[in-house]
Amino acid sequence: MRTMRRIVWLLVLGLIMSASPAAAGDKEKTALKFTAGVLSGDAQGHGRVEFENGAVSGKISAKDLPALPTGQFYVAWYTNIENGNAAFLGALVSHDSILFTEDESEGALRFSADAYTVHLPFPGTGDLVGQPIYPASPGGNQIVVLVERAINGRTPAPINPPASFPPGPVESAVLVVNF
Repeated sequence: MRTMRRIVWLLVLGLIMSASPAAAGDKEKTALKFTAGVLSGDAQGHGRVEFENGAVSGKISAKDLPALPTGQFYVAWYTNIENGNAAFLGALVSHDSILFTEDESEGALRFSADAYTVHLPFPGTGDLVGQPIYPASPGGNQIVVLVERAINGRTPAPINPPASFPPGPVESAVLVVNF
């Protein structure tokens, strides 16, 4: 009888452990290779993105970025095309500055966002601003590098309304990747 209780106890414990979020492993990593947009010249980019526990994080590296006039910045956005919500990821940095004053500059960004910051007017979608970020099905996720005319340098975040919104249009992108 004791042996039977131990077996039942181990089975119950095993079910509890396998149902826990840590065991379920809701982490999803994806390598990124960006496509150059019309505004980018010969720019190239790559990176990685990871979704875990309602947040998106990762890094972006870009090279051969065209110089920008003072007051303009390269920024990245994550868009869930399926639900019409986007999250500001941050400004790319070149030589310890967010200013890109030389042609063919290199830029990088390490990012982490745990909530959507903007809802796009896509038909049939709901506003999830402030809600956790979960990936869409394959092909429904997009990261876009755009040029913004104004960002808050302390947070950093775009000044409302963002100059380049909505971030979905590929024709206004410097670099874009759908995954």
